[in-house]
Amino acid sequence: MSDSQASSSSNPLPRHDFFQSDEKFTLSIFVKGLKPEDVSVSFRERSMKLTLPNASPYDISPFPHPIDTEKSTYRVSPVKVEIVLFKKDLGIKWSGLTGEGDHDGGFPSPHSKEETTPAVARQKKDWSKLADEAIKSPVDGETDPAGGDEAVNDLFKNIYANADEDSRRAMMKSMQESGGTTLSTNWGDIGKKKTEIQPPTGMVAKKYEM
Repeated sequence: MSDSQASSSSNPLPRHDFFQSDEKFTLSIFVKGLKPEDVSVSFRERSMKLTLPNASPYDISPFPHPIDTEKSTYRVSPVKVEIVLFKKDLGIKWSGLTGEGDHDGGFPSPHSKEETTPAVARQKKDWSKLADEAIKSPVDGETDPAGGDEAVNDLFKNIYANADEDSRRAMMKSMQESGGTTLSTNWGDIGKKKTEIQPPTGMVAKKYEM
């Protein structure tokens, strides 16, 4: 999901996406040609300061809830900065990167369609499509070799942790039978048949022979 309202006091953030779990909020900011020495992030309990090349510093505040500044970290690849904010209030879902959160643990935000959708409806999302998109950078469709696998693993863990038992069974069965090319949470469909291998466009699946 993306937070189109996130901005500093003077300029909006570049293209970005985020996902979250009970413990952390992970933000990816997509910029080409990044070098680790050109990027810096300083964390405060309810805000952070981000420096990117060829741009004024971004003062991002306030976070909906406080973070653990000692645990929070960031990683730079050639196409993005991945920032991991560890939540102090575990189990509370943030409405976005910035904003005032409900301290009784309640969201959703009235402006967020995703978070006002019932849990049953959310399970119908095409998780396999999300996993495929996590491998590719949203910047001109370029592959991000430094973070693709890790992003997919984090996405899979996040979905699995919040899924019901049938959805978990569907995820494991679809991934195992398809050789990792299909991810489904629909046990009603996956449980009735073998999941076929679906290699990416332009590639051919081959059996491994000893």
